[in-house]
Amino acid sequence: MSAPSRTARTAAMRAVFAALCNPETTPEDSLLNLPRDDDDDSARPGKSGKLARDIAASFSLRRKEIELMLEKASSYAPEDITMTERAVVCAGAAEMLARPQTPVAVVINEFVEIARRHGEENGAKFVNAALDRIARGIRASRDAS
Repeated sequence: MSAPSRTARTAAMRAVFAALCNPETTPEDSLLNLPRDDDDDSARPGKSGKLARDIAASFSLRRKEIELMLEKASSYAPEDITMTERAVVCAGAAEMLARPQTPVAVVINEFVEIARRHGEENGAKFVNAALDRIARGIRASRDAS
């Protein structure tokens, strides 16, 4: 994936992190300084703001649903999941919900890389497993519709 897309996903994860840490903050509040360009051609530098805003808006709109997905996808108690890994998984799930046209493998791989850079030592393994389970659940609910 392109560097602008990874940058957008990282910004979205940080915005979700801020919202998880401070209930009075919305993810969109953290993204106010992103470019307002609605062109989503992420192959060109500086065109990643829309992706980050889409992920943040999806998390805001579906936060309870996404957090429930995380709980169901994890074998850990919620308090045993670091806030960073929680934010990475929530941002990944939000993207899957907001952008069903993006291949699930791309979303998972990108957020696993973000977890490697920003999370705990084994956080990437947790993120990979959780997002894979969430993706299967989303796919099953779409197929049932």
